[in-house]
Amino acid sequence: RMVSITRIIRVAFLAVMIGIYFGPSIPILSFNPGPIEPHKENNDLGRSKKLLEGRVHGPETILFDESGQGFYTGNAQSPDGEILYYDLKTEKATTFARTKGVPLGLAFGPDGVMYVADSLLGLLAVSKAGEVTVVANKYHNLTISADDVKVASNGDIYFTHCTSIAKEGDRDIGAISIVSIVASEQSGKVFKYDASTKQLQVIIENMTFANGIELSDDGSFLLVAETGRYQIWRYWIKGPKAGTSEIFMHNFPGFPDGVRRGSTGFWIAGFGYRKKMLDAIHPYPMAKKLLLAIPHFLQPKPDLETFVMHVDQDGKILERYDSDGKIVPSITSVWESAGKLYLGTLREKHVSVFDRGTEGS
Repeated sequence: RMVSITRIIRVAFLAVMIGIYFGPSIPILSFNPGPIEPHKENNDLGRSKKLLEGRVHGPETILFDESGQGFYTGNAQSPDGEILYYDLKTEKATTFARTKGVPLGLAFGPDGVMYVADSLLGLLAVSKAGEVTVVANKYHNLTISADDVKVASNGDIYFTHCTSIAKEGDRDIGAISIVSIVASEQSGKVFKYDASTKQLQVIIENMTFANGIELSDDGSFLLVAETGRYQIWRYWIKGPKAGTSEIFMHNFPGFPDGVRRGSTGFWIAGFGYRKKMLDAIHPYPMAKKLLLAIPHFLQPKPDLETFVMHVDQDGKILERYDSDGKIVPSITSVWESAGKLYLGTLREKHVSVFDRGTEGS
């Protein structure tokens, strides 16, 4: 028995040494999450249909054109960073542009130019002819890893820099996000690109993986998902609180990703449910360092179960739809059009569409 105890102590000591010397060389912070609220999962999204099956890989964001007859999406997992257009009537997809990076968030400006948040190349602009130019890829000595983008009516651009821990040339934003979230490191930021001065300004910082971003209908505020802290921020652009931020939703039941205006309120994509094991070790940096020291291919993989949530202007929950991950996995964005929800994902090879009119059928 003494030998067994000694062996356990040696193994534990070795594990600690591995964590100390071979863990990631990034800040690993303590974080005390709130309790996970119980919820009965409904798997309503299991009735969704697949679009573009096999034609896309990592359609992170869905962006409809003005006509509502089709949408753009990025091929985030493709080596050439393809952005394509899908015509709903003809069911045909055509290449619109190639960024050569990792296109994530997409948004149109008032002039019809598409702006792309590319985690590898920064903030990009794509002309109507598909020509790609760089708007911003550096802020002082910081290399920008853009995640999502929205454009105000005056042309000002707001976008998230998800994290600063990525190594140059690293395309695997999924793996990067896991490390950032487990470490609770706070290098995420929200930038404003002033259309008149062409200058960048940090308006929110110290975020654990800054993710989806959306403007309110009247442009008075932004909503920003802080994935690693299970919360949504509101940043005031206009009014008496202009220039200040506050918590819009706290203790989110999963990992908040894309945020999008709906016909009313906002849709929030829950990339996955929160994990009891991760919440349990969040207060203990050394435990997290040990977890991150394990080779990536041996680390626990996120589940595919996912959900979307519809909230009003004050964050009150109006609707929620869940998925067991079989048909609709790991949702990263939502676009509401004609009673349907078009759902993006970073991992899979299709776009999902859910008809809310079939609820309960």
